[in-house]
Amino acid sequence: MTALTLANITRMKTGDVLNDTEVPGLQLHAGASAKSFKLYYRTTDGTQRRPKIGTYGALSIPDARKLAKIMLLEVASGRDPSAERAAQRAIPTMAELIDLYKEKTATVPRSKQAATTLDIALGHIRREIGDIAVNKLTLSDVETMHAAMSIFTPTQANRVLAHVSMLLNFAERYEFRPLHSNFCKLVRRNPENSRRRYLMPGDEAKVVGKLLRSKLYGPHHESALFIFMLLLTGARKDEIGNAKVADLRGNVLTVTEHKTAGSIGEKAIYLPDMALDMLNDPKRLPHSRRGYLVGVRDPKKFWNALRTEAGCPDLRMHDLRHTFASFGLGAGLNLSMIGGLLAHASPDTTKRYAHLIHGPAIDAVNLAAGQVATALIGPPAKAEGEDDEAVDAVE
Repeated sequence: MTALTLANITRMKTGDVLNDTEVPGLQLHAGASAKSFKLYYRTTDGTQRRPKIGTYGALSIPDARKLAKIMLLEVASGRDPSAERAAQRAIPTMAELIDLYKEKTATVPRSKQAATTLDIALGHIRREIGDIAVNKLTLSDVETMHAAMSIFTPTQANRVLAHVSMLLNFAERYEFRPLHSNFCKLVRRNPENSRRRYLMPGDEAKVVGKLLRSKLYGPHHESALFIFMLLLTGARKDEIGNAKVADLRGNVLTVTEHKTAGSIGEKAIYLPDMALDMLNDPKRLPHSRRGYLVGVRDPKKFWNALRTEAGCPDLRMHDLRHTFASFGLGAGLNLSMIGGLLAHASPDTTKRYAHLIHGPAIDAVNLAAGQVATALIGPPAKAEGEDDEAVDAVE
C-alpha cells in the first residue's frame, strides 16, 4: 500500500487505499464517487473495527489525524468508539419513540376519551419536539414547549407534560436514556383550579326541573330523558349515550365503554326506580331507539338551549354527575357509598367500594335520586289527603 500524501491522493483510483505513516491505522479509501478516511483498530477483546472518520475534502489530512488520535486514546482506555457511534445512531427521535410506544401499547384497552386525549398529546409532542433524539432531549426543550402552550392552554400544557414524562420513562425501559434521567418533575406545572359546579338546590334546580319535565313528552323527549338519566344515576354522558337496551337487567345497567380505570372490564350503573319508570313510561312518544337505551347519543344542542333558558349557561352535562354526588351526600350516603355508585376512576379507591353489592347499591341510588327529584320537582306526593299542588308537582 502507498503512503498517505497529497501527491499519492491525486493519483488514486477506485479501490486504492493509502496508509498514514504518522497515525497507525489511519487510511484513505478511494470509492467510486468520494475518498473516505477510515481508522483501523482492534478493541480490547480483539474485535476488528474500521469506522469512517470523514470524507476527504470536507476533512483535511491534519484534521483526520487529530480525530484518529482522539479515537485511539478512547480505544486505549478500553472503549469502542465505533460501537458507541453505531449505538448513538440507533437512538430514535421523539417522533420515532412515539411510533414505538404506540406499537408496543396497541393492545392496551383504552376508552374513546382516553385514546383521544393520548392522540392529541402525542400529536403535539411530535410537532414540537419530534425531531430531537430521545437522548438529546433537554429540560430546556420541554420547558420551552410547556411555556408556549401555557399562554393559551395551561391545563392542556400540563397534560402534554405528563405524556412527555410517560415517554421518557418508556425510553429508559428500552435503554434509549439512562435510568432516572426523567427531568419532567422539575418543570413547574400550571395551577389548576378544581371545578366545583353542580345544580344548586332551590330556584336553579326547580327551574331546570320544570323545563325538563315540560320536554319529556314533546319532540325532544329523548334528550330530556337523557338528562334525567344523568341526574338520577350520576353516570357519565358517554355511558348513557352508548348504553344499549340489552345492557339493562332489572335496575342494573352494565356498560363496557366507559372511562373508569382505563376502560378495562365492565361497569355497573344502578338505576333508581324513578329512572326505570321514565324509561318505561307508555305516555312517552313512540321513537326509534336503534337498540340504544335512550335513543339519543349526545343531546348537546338540547342541553345548551335548556341551560341557557334556565339561566345557568355555565352548567355542563358533566356537572350533573357532581350534582348526583352532592345530593347523595345530602340524602345521608357516606363517601364510600357515593364512590361506589360513581365507580371511582382510581383502581385503589374502587377496591374500597367492593362491598357495595347490588341490593344496598339500589337502595342507595334510590335515596340519592329521591333527593335529586325533590330538588327538581318538590317533595313526593302524600299517600293520603294529597292536595292538588302536590299532585301537579309529581306529574
